[in-house]
Amino acid sequence: MAVGEGEVDTSVKDAGVEYSGVDTCFTVTCLLEDGSYVGGHIALMVPGGKLDSSQVLGDMKGRFGGQKVTKVHIAGALENWNPAYLRDPFFIGDDFNTAKYPEPPSQGDVTDEVRSQLGLDGGTAFTTEQKKGPFTVKLD
Repeated sequence: MAVGEGEVDTSVKDAGVEYSGVDTCFTVTCLLEDGSYVGGHIALMVPGGKLDSSQVLGDMKGRFGGQKVTKVHIAGALENWNPAYLRDPFFIGDDFNTAKYPEPPSQGDVTDEVRSQLGLDGGTAFTTEQKKGPFTVKLD
């Protein structure tokens, strides 16, 4: 089952994480020390009943179960994102008319904000890539 916008899921060792259509959003995939994964799909707009961009990383962190994160991969439309959106969502819900900012804040690197919210130190390996469409992330 693919992880959709505003969702977090786990997968077993060696399975990777499959993500549904990534367009203006991005994904965060964490490889845990036992080889299992925790993945989150962070969206600018949130489908009804799903997690907004300020909630996904906290939900992911809660699924680590005390295990160490060995690698993190961030993939998606990173050019659309400002680290501030991970603290305060750009849109409320799924309506383009609910933007919280009259103009988007300048773009920035989300890596440090992801690292901070997941409680990871500088020693955790991070990789990033611009990517769109459905895809699966497997880390080794």
